Amino acid sequence: MEMLYSFVKNQKNPDDYLDGISSIYKLTPEKLVFFSRLNSSEFVNNVPIVHYRFNLVFSLKGSLEIHIDNQMITLNEGESLLVFPYQNHYYGSLEEIELLWFFIGFDLKERRGLEVLRNNPVKTDAFERICLKKMFTASDTFKVNLLSSIILSNIEKAAKKKTVEYSKRKITEDSIISRVQKYVYSDLSQPMTTSRLSEELGISESTLHKQFIKVIGISPGRYLREVKINFACSILEVGELNITETASHCGYDSVYSFSRSFKKVTGFSPSEFKRNNSKSIYRNSER
Repeated sequence: MEMLYSFVKNQKNPDDYLDGISSIYKLTPEKLVFFSRLNSSEFVNNVPIVHYRFNLVFSLKGSLEIHIDNQMITLNEGESLLVFPYQNHYYGSLEEIELLWFFIGFDLKERRGLEVLRNNPVKTDAFERICLKKMFTASDTFKVNLLSSIILSNIEKAAKKKTVEYSKRKITEDSIISRVQKYVYSDLSQPMTTSRLSEELGISESTLHKQFIKVIGISPGRYLREVKINFACSILEVGELNITETASHCGYDSVYSFSRSFKKVTGFSPSEFKRNNSKSIYRNSER
């Protein structure tokens, strides 16, 4: 463990956070970069971050709140969390906290099977720590890619077995917000409006609006729009669907309404986003 701590403490920031060790294998993380954070002050607190890459975060020492997709999650010491592309998130702390956090940033061609890890902290086991140590001393890129795949697969299996300790902090038991989040994320392809949400929950639209403003500080309409558009960004970045298909896949009944929402959230039209391959126009680096 001392070797692992020493490596993380002395980890230099990469020259380019968006380009690193690559792989020829479809199921393997590629363009890996490694970096660490040793104090909560190194994060830009309360400033939303959006990036198009995966970030696998390991908390080796210290706990910190992460506000992600308008949920509040505590990543405890000894846990890992996979931050997905285009997830709105920021790190929060009222005071400076000493940390030992290690990040693996990467791209991934095949993403199926990882949804179980979304917003779900997973306890890091001894096997993963051994893999991390071996990754730090690996002599070639093949070994680095292989070890990163093993780590990711091991975390995914742990989450699927539901043998992990969850640290997600619920706002209230069966609260309106948590019920909305559960309903929305159950099927992101379904059409969604605030009136439909209020009807589904059996409450008035005004009550729904007041609860959202009170608890997370934004309207339910804005919440729905951002969730849908972040989902759309991840689809367009992969490039398998065109704009019309993406709009339908995200529950929009017309390309016009989809394009209007897309531009409101990102500042760009879907065609501009797709043409620029997403990477140069819609990102705030994790840096």
